[in-house]
Amino acid sequence: MRQSRGFTLIELVVTVAIIAIIATWAVPAWQGLVQRSQVESDVRALTHALGMARSTATTRGVDVSVCPYAPSVATPDPTTCDDDWANGWVVYVGSTSNFTLDDRLWIHQDSNAVAQSGGASRITYNDRGTLTSGNSTLVFCAASDATSVVVAPSGRVRLESGGDCS
Repeated sequence: MRQSRGFTLIELVVTVAIIAIIATWAVPAWQGLVQRSQVESDVRALTHALGMARSTATTRGVDVSVCPYAPSVATPDPTTCDDDWANGWVVYVGSTSNFTLDDRLWIHQDSNAVAQSGGASRITYNDRGTLTSGNSTLVFCAASDATSVVVAPSGRVRLESGGDCS
């Protein structure tokens, strides 16, 4: 009698079922990890942009602003601030909501920022490195976690866990 090698159909079905169960448990956890990673990346990008704006303002002795930025197919290079931080932001020389293409210092597109609370819709540093507006807070959300980027009138940036993601 010949001995066969391989798997039976039942062994194969049980193995596939186990893999399916593990996958349904792992995929949501993986998605949460990816979302948190995106938020951490956006928080780092915004703190970098704010540091760059403050440094440039004090070095050049001019006002430098950070505001929401929304390029589109119709206007690939907008020269005005937007209302939604989730589209990204731009760092530019000046303190108005309008700027020229040459005034732009840095652009970050697409973000997980969901809301801004307190302060103006634009964050502007003066030549002393302090804000021309009041306290501003941007909240970045992922899954069930939130990180707030708080900019004090002194120009100092700090991060806080939590925030309102609704």
